[in-house]
Amino acid sequence: MKLKLLILLFLLPILTFSQVTTTPLIPTATDEITIIFDATGTGLEGYTGDVYAHTGVTVNGAKWQNVIGDWGNNSTQPQLTRDSSNPNLYTLLITPDIFTYYGVATSAIITELSFVFRASDGSQQTNPDIFITIYEAGLNITFTNPTNLSAYNLNDIITITAESSVSADLELLVNNISQQTATNTTTISTSYTLTSAGTQTLKAIATNNGETKEAIITVYVKTATQNATQPADLNYGINKNPDNSVTFLLKAPGKTDVLILGDFNNWTLDAAYQMTKDGDNFWLTVPNLDIDTEYGYQ
Repeated sequence: MKLKLLILLFLLPILTFSQVTTTPLIPTATDEITIIFDATGTGLEGYTGDVYAHTGVTVNGAKWQNVIGDWGNNSTQPQLTRDSSNPNLYTLLITPDIFTYYGVATSAIITELSFVFRASDGSQQTNPDIFITIYEAGLNITFTNPTNLSAYNLNDIITITAESSVSADLELLVNNISQQTATNTTTISTSYTLTSAGTQTLKAIATNNGETKEAIITVYVKTATQNATQPADLNYGINKNPDNSVTFLLKAPGKTDVLILGDFNNWTLDAAYQMTKDGDNFWLTVPNLDIDTEYGYQ
């Protein structure tokens, strides 16, 4: 077998992942849930055919259980509904509740919904897998902004907001430093200037009647792109090297920053995977790849 990389490439001024939200915002296993999927920036952006969900649940800690139908079987896997005014926006109704929809015993504990959204012929899809948290009834808290794993420029000002399922005392922290508190409410918000590069950890805490719940996400603040001459004899795309490393070369006029995400870095934003700039080209060598492994990247 030979090392193979599957290209899932997009460029945006601010890099974001698949936008998936739910109604209600903090769903439990006994709720009817609407899944809202924005395909912008994914492998399905601009796709005009039918979109289906390869979907299952995390049951008692085991991921991808009770998968509905089989991959590529359009007669058994759920079809999403496209918004008539926005062709990149889709919904999927989970009804009457998660237990019934996925055929899970009500004695089980469901903690996530799992999704890969795909084209009708499977040629285009979202990547990596999408997991939606399912909460226990009672006190919970979640971020409504920013999106987990979003990327920003140094000194950008962001709005951080969180919402709890019931009225509680709320607190927002960045890198474990308190930024805002609020009492006996379900929403909290603050603005924050991203003055440090690298990964920043955001935490929201809710406390009610002695019970505390928290939510944690991360955002990435880009470092300054380095300028250096690219190695000789590179072709655009993937260049396999004798030592099993791969050098990526991308032509991206007008872009200032490009980062690579993939199976080889757990789809995380990291300064080590920010590409070096040479004129309109961006390049990066990723070392120590397994020649018998197929990698996806974007």
